[in-house]
Formats: sequence, C-alpha cells, structure tokens
Amino acid sequence: MVVIIITNNCITIITFITFIIIIIIIIIIIIIIIIIIIIIIIIIIIIIIIIIIIIIIIIIIIIIIIIIIIIIIIIIIIVIIIIIIIIIIIIIIIIIIIIIIIIIIIIIIIIIIIIIIIIIIIIIIIIIIIIIIIISSSSSSSSSSSSSSGSISISSSSIIIIIIIIIIIIILLLIIIIITTTTNTIIIFIATWSL
Repeated sequence: MVVIIITNNCITIITFITFIIIIIIIIIIIIIIIIIIIIIIIIIIIIIIIIIIIIIIIIIIIIIIIIIIIIIIIIIIIVIIIIIIIIIIIIIIIIIIIIIIIIIIIIIIIIIIIIIIIIIIIIIIIIIIIIIIIISSSSSSSSSSSSSSGSISISSSSIIIIIIIIIIIIILLLIIIIITTTTNTIIIFIATWSL
C-alpha cells in the first residue's frame, strides 16, 4: 500500500510538472507569436511609411518640375514679347526715318523747282523789260520822222506788250497749276505710303 501511494504521488508530481512545463511552453510559444506579429506589424508600418514618403517626394518633385516648366515657358513668352516689341519699335523708327528722308527730299525738290521757276520768271521779266526798252526806243526814234508812222509803231508796241503780258500770265498760271498738282501728288503719295 505504501508503495502504491508513493507511486501515485510520484505520478501526480510528474503529471503536475509536465503540465507546468506544457503551460510554460505554450506561454513561450504565445509570447513568440505575439512578438513575431508585433515585428510584422512594425515592418508593415515602416514599409507603408516609406511608401508614403516616396510618394510625397515624387509628388513634390513633379510639382517642382511643373513649376520650373511653367516659369521657363513664362520667361520664353516674355522674351518673345520683348523681342517682338523691340522689332516693332525698330521698324517704326526705320519707317519714321524713311518718311522724314522722303519729306526732306520732297521739300528740297519743291524748293529747287520753286527756285528754277523764280529764275525763269526773272529771266522772262528781264527779257520782257529788254523787249519793252527796245520797242520804246524804236518807237521814239520812229516818232521823230513822222507822226503817222509813230502812231503805227506805238500801236504795234502796245499790242506786243499786251501779248507779252498775256503770255506771262499764261506762264504764271501754268506754273501755279504745276506747283499745285505736284504738291497735291506729293501729299497724296506721302499719305498713301504712310498708310
């Protein structure tokens, strides 16, 4: 009986010890599993954070590239506008210089034409004065010979003077017409060319 009791006690002790060992093993396994799960969760969180950081960096780089491209496009547009404005200003200055040169040339031509006309008028007046002096001297010399021949010469000289005056008036009218037509055509030419 004593042996049976001892053996039973031993068995209970052994079973208790094994039960405790099994419980300890289970607890250790659970702790290891929990640690592994925590490590996996931490790794997943780190990977997600890294992915989010990479995405944010990529978005920032794309935004910076877009801003740089927009700035470059704006600078190019501003440079093109400035170049166009400079070209337009240069063209306008060249056109103004050409118009001024043409106007100066036209004024010089008009002045030369007026000077030539004045010289022609002076020459015509001198010729008329010489003709009148010659006619008056011939008429005075002929009037001393006879009164009848004097009256004929006076009448002929007066007719010649009238004809000469008419010719002068016609020439002056022609000169005025030429000057007005030339100035009108010049003004029309300048106006149409500037337009």
